[in-house]
Amino acid sequence: MSAGVPDCRTCGACCYGDEMWIHVMATDDERLGEEGLRHLTVLTQHGRGYVACSMRMEGGRCVAYRDQLPDGAGCGCSIYGSRPDICRDFQAGSPDCHAARKRRGIG
Repeated sequence: MSAGVPDCRTCGACCYGDEMWIHVMATDDERLGEEGLRHLTVLTQHGRGYVACSMRMEGGRCVAYRDQLPDGAGCGCSIYGSRPDICRDFQAGSPDCHAARKRRGIG
C-alpha cells in the first residue's frame, strides 16, 4: 500500500450505504449467478417496469462485507473474486473513497 492510500482491509467504508448503494449490472448478475451468489442481490421495481438490481444491504452495509475475513487479515468483501463491477472500479484513495470514509467517521 503506498503512502496516503487507505488500507481497505482496515476500513470497508465504501461497503456502507442505503438500499441500492451497490448496483449490480447484467454482467455482474451473470457472474454472481455462476458462483451461486444471486441470493445476495435484490431486485427493486421503480415506476412502470424499470427494475434495478443491487446487493442486499443489512444494517446499512453490503451483506458480503465481513468485519473479519477467514484469513484473519482484516475486514473486507467475502465475495471479492465475484464482486460487482462498481466495486471493482472503486479506487482506494480516490475522492469517493475519502468521502465514504468521512461519512463513516474514519479520518
